[in-house]
Amino acid sequence: MADMLIDLAMSPLATVKTLMMLGYEPREEYMSKSLFKGTGWRRAGAVTFGRELYRQHGILSLAGSWPISFFEAKSKQYVTQRVQAYLRGAVQRAFPSVEEDTVLGRLTFGCVEVVSNCVGSIVVHPLKVLSIHTMASIVETDGPAKFQPITIASNIYNTTGIEGFYRGLTAQLIFDCVKVISVRACEAFLSATGIIDTIKASVLPEDGAGAPEQEAQNVFLSILPGLMATSLAAYLYHPWDVISRMMCISGSNLRLANAPFQRDFSSFRDCYRFRDNSYLSTRGLFRGASIAARFYKTPLPILK
Repeated sequence: MADMLIDLAMSPLATVKTLMMLGYEPREEYMSKSLFKGTGWRRAGAVTFGRELYRQHGILSLAGSWPISFFEAKSKQYVTQRVQAYLRGAVQRAFPSVEEDTVLGRLTFGCVEVVSNCVGSIVVHPLKVLSIHTMASIVETDGPAKFQPITIASNIYNTTGIEGFYRGLTAQLIFDCVKVISVRACEAFLSATGIIDTIKASVLPEDGAGAPEQEAQNVFLSILPGLMATSLAAYLYHPWDVISRMMCISGSNLRLANAPFQRDFSSFRDCYRFRDNSYLSTRGLFRGASIAARFYKTPLPILK
């Protein structure tokens, strides 16, 4: 129940991030100066972006994809955990001497994690496509959007057939691989440089500290390495997430799936080329990652 409520609360933020990644812009851009790139166009930040979407479409529209997204996340988690448990058991039976904290162990169990995540993505990808289509359909109208998953699924099938439910799967699998590898590499880097140990030493519970304080600090220390590694690795795997989401709606009749946002039936290469001035606009593959990805030399299209 708690997971469901947390996911519901985060659903509007996921919608905002997805629309940023798809290139939607809720307000007119303005000329500005960047410390590194000179004069150019600045996009709306996440707060302004979310505020404008809320004003135009309402909170229910922003949370409209929540049932599908929640079911997708839980289904992928279930499949991934089952596959990972099976593969880890098989590896440990075949190679009982391999320890996870060694280089060989990290490589072996890293491969297990990659495979299990890829299997999970293959199983639930149609749900992801349906979720992305639901988010993108919000901006089809000026007012509140209606949650119509059956209508959206029927539209996907009528427009692109069964293939439409698996568009973007290749980019999603690359995203899964790059994310696992980059996060594990960052964890190894932080561990080898002693950064994690230094931080842990500075926040370890003092002698005589109360049980609640010790428990809170232990929870913080348990999630700290993964949190830091994921934050560092985000700029390595985020572009593949952008490409995957773009291709999920490619070929559909949604406005964000057609010019000037992307080509009809965009290929993997078409989506990748949005990183620079080579085609239409300089949207970049880091949009939606942070405020650092808000500045471009040319204006973006405005959805009317």
